[in-house]
Amino acid sequence: GVCPRVAVVAGGGFDASSRGALRVVVVDENGILRKEFSADSMRADGYSGPGDGIEPLVEAIKQHSVDVIAVAGMNMQTRRLFEDVSSLVSTHGINAMVTYASDEVARLWCDSDAAREEFSAQRREERYCVAVARTLQDAPSAYASLGARVLSLSLHSAQSSVDQSALLAIVERAYVNVVNRVGVDINVVASHPHMQHVLPYVAGLGPRKAQGILSRIGAGENSLESRNELVFRHICTRTVFINCVSFLRVRPSTDVLDTTRIHPADYDLARKMALDALDIEEEDDDSATQRGRKRADAQSRYVSELMRRAPEKLDELDLAKYADELERLLKVHKLETLKFIKNELQHPDADPRPVFEPPSEAQVLHMLTGETLGETIKDDGTCVVAATIVRVQPRFAIARLDSGLEGFISIGN
Repeated sequence: GVCPRVAVVAGGGFDASSRGALRVVVVDENGILRKEFSADSMRADGYSGPGDGIEPLVEAIKQHSVDVIAVAGMNMQTRRLFEDVSSLVSTHGINAMVTYASDEVARLWCDSDAAREEFSAQRREERYCVAVARTLQDAPSAYASLGARVLSLSLHSAQSSVDQSALLAIVERAYVNVVNRVGVDINVVASHPHMQHVLPYVAGLGPRKAQGILSRIGAGENSLESRNELVFRHICTRTVFINCVSFLRVRPSTDVLDTTRIHPADYDLARKMALDALDIEEEDDDSATQRGRKRADAQSRYVSELMRRAPEKLDELDLAKYADELERLLKVHKLETLKFIKNELQHPDADPRPVFEPPSEAQVLHMLTGETLGETIKDDGTCVVAATIVRVQPRFAIARLDSGLEGFISIGN
């Protein structure tokens, strides 16, 4: 899928003494910081008139074509900020999603050496906002950037009782599963250091091989034009190439199949399926080359045409019959491979992960306070916690937890 451009509006828990209570950053689709500013309010009906952050935020959203506005913070005051931003978007007719965003990675990353090195001119609050945006855009890269510090996050109520090395191995296995299901755009990753943390989790690589690939590709004009260049330019060995290549996308490429998760060993199957789906006789490679096309492009041009104009024609193919013929001739089982190829050609940019959904009320509570429904507050609505009484009235008292969450104690209790 296409990575969104994100504006992060963060407040609640920041030092407002010098630069305002709110921080706003805008990052582009590659996670690059494009704009930042501070403000005191986003409230349309403030005591002294409209908030000073409304006009700059609207201008930034329009100027940078923002797709998502993420609201984050460190206490319950962030709920009012979310309401203010939502009202602002509705009032100005802005076509962008407004959502709460998790900041668990940001809280750790913003004080790291890597964050200070990349954003030496920005303060902690701005680094925090950039991390919130990047986590929303590319969660695997963001979490992988924490290294072993990911175990500082609240993963499970019993995680402290587990051997930490074993737990980290399980977390890294989850990275491997996600990264290889989604795939990695190798040229984009090579050009943006903050995205490179996922490359070691590509099947067939690892920290050393991933670093070797990145150092040999470099960035800019050294980007790959095809998957084959991984071998032709001696970026990796043929064995490593065979193991990892189907998880590395090359965009743009001289061969449209390089933009998919189809392994080069199965390119001929994909090309044959495209020819049959379009009901075209296989053309001689030499005649295609004579008309001025590169060999790879000439071989896959009908794949490109099929993907662009009529991917539904693949539904007319009898894949079981294909598989039976391949098993008879080559003694290989290819039915699942054929199904995978069909899916890739019909949905080349599909993300296999669940569609993003805004966090639930319970998740928002945990994001802003660290409290958890079912633990802090039981399923029946009761709770037994340590709190400070901050106000006493004739019929009730108000108590406040260390997290800032407030509760009412009625006279009957």
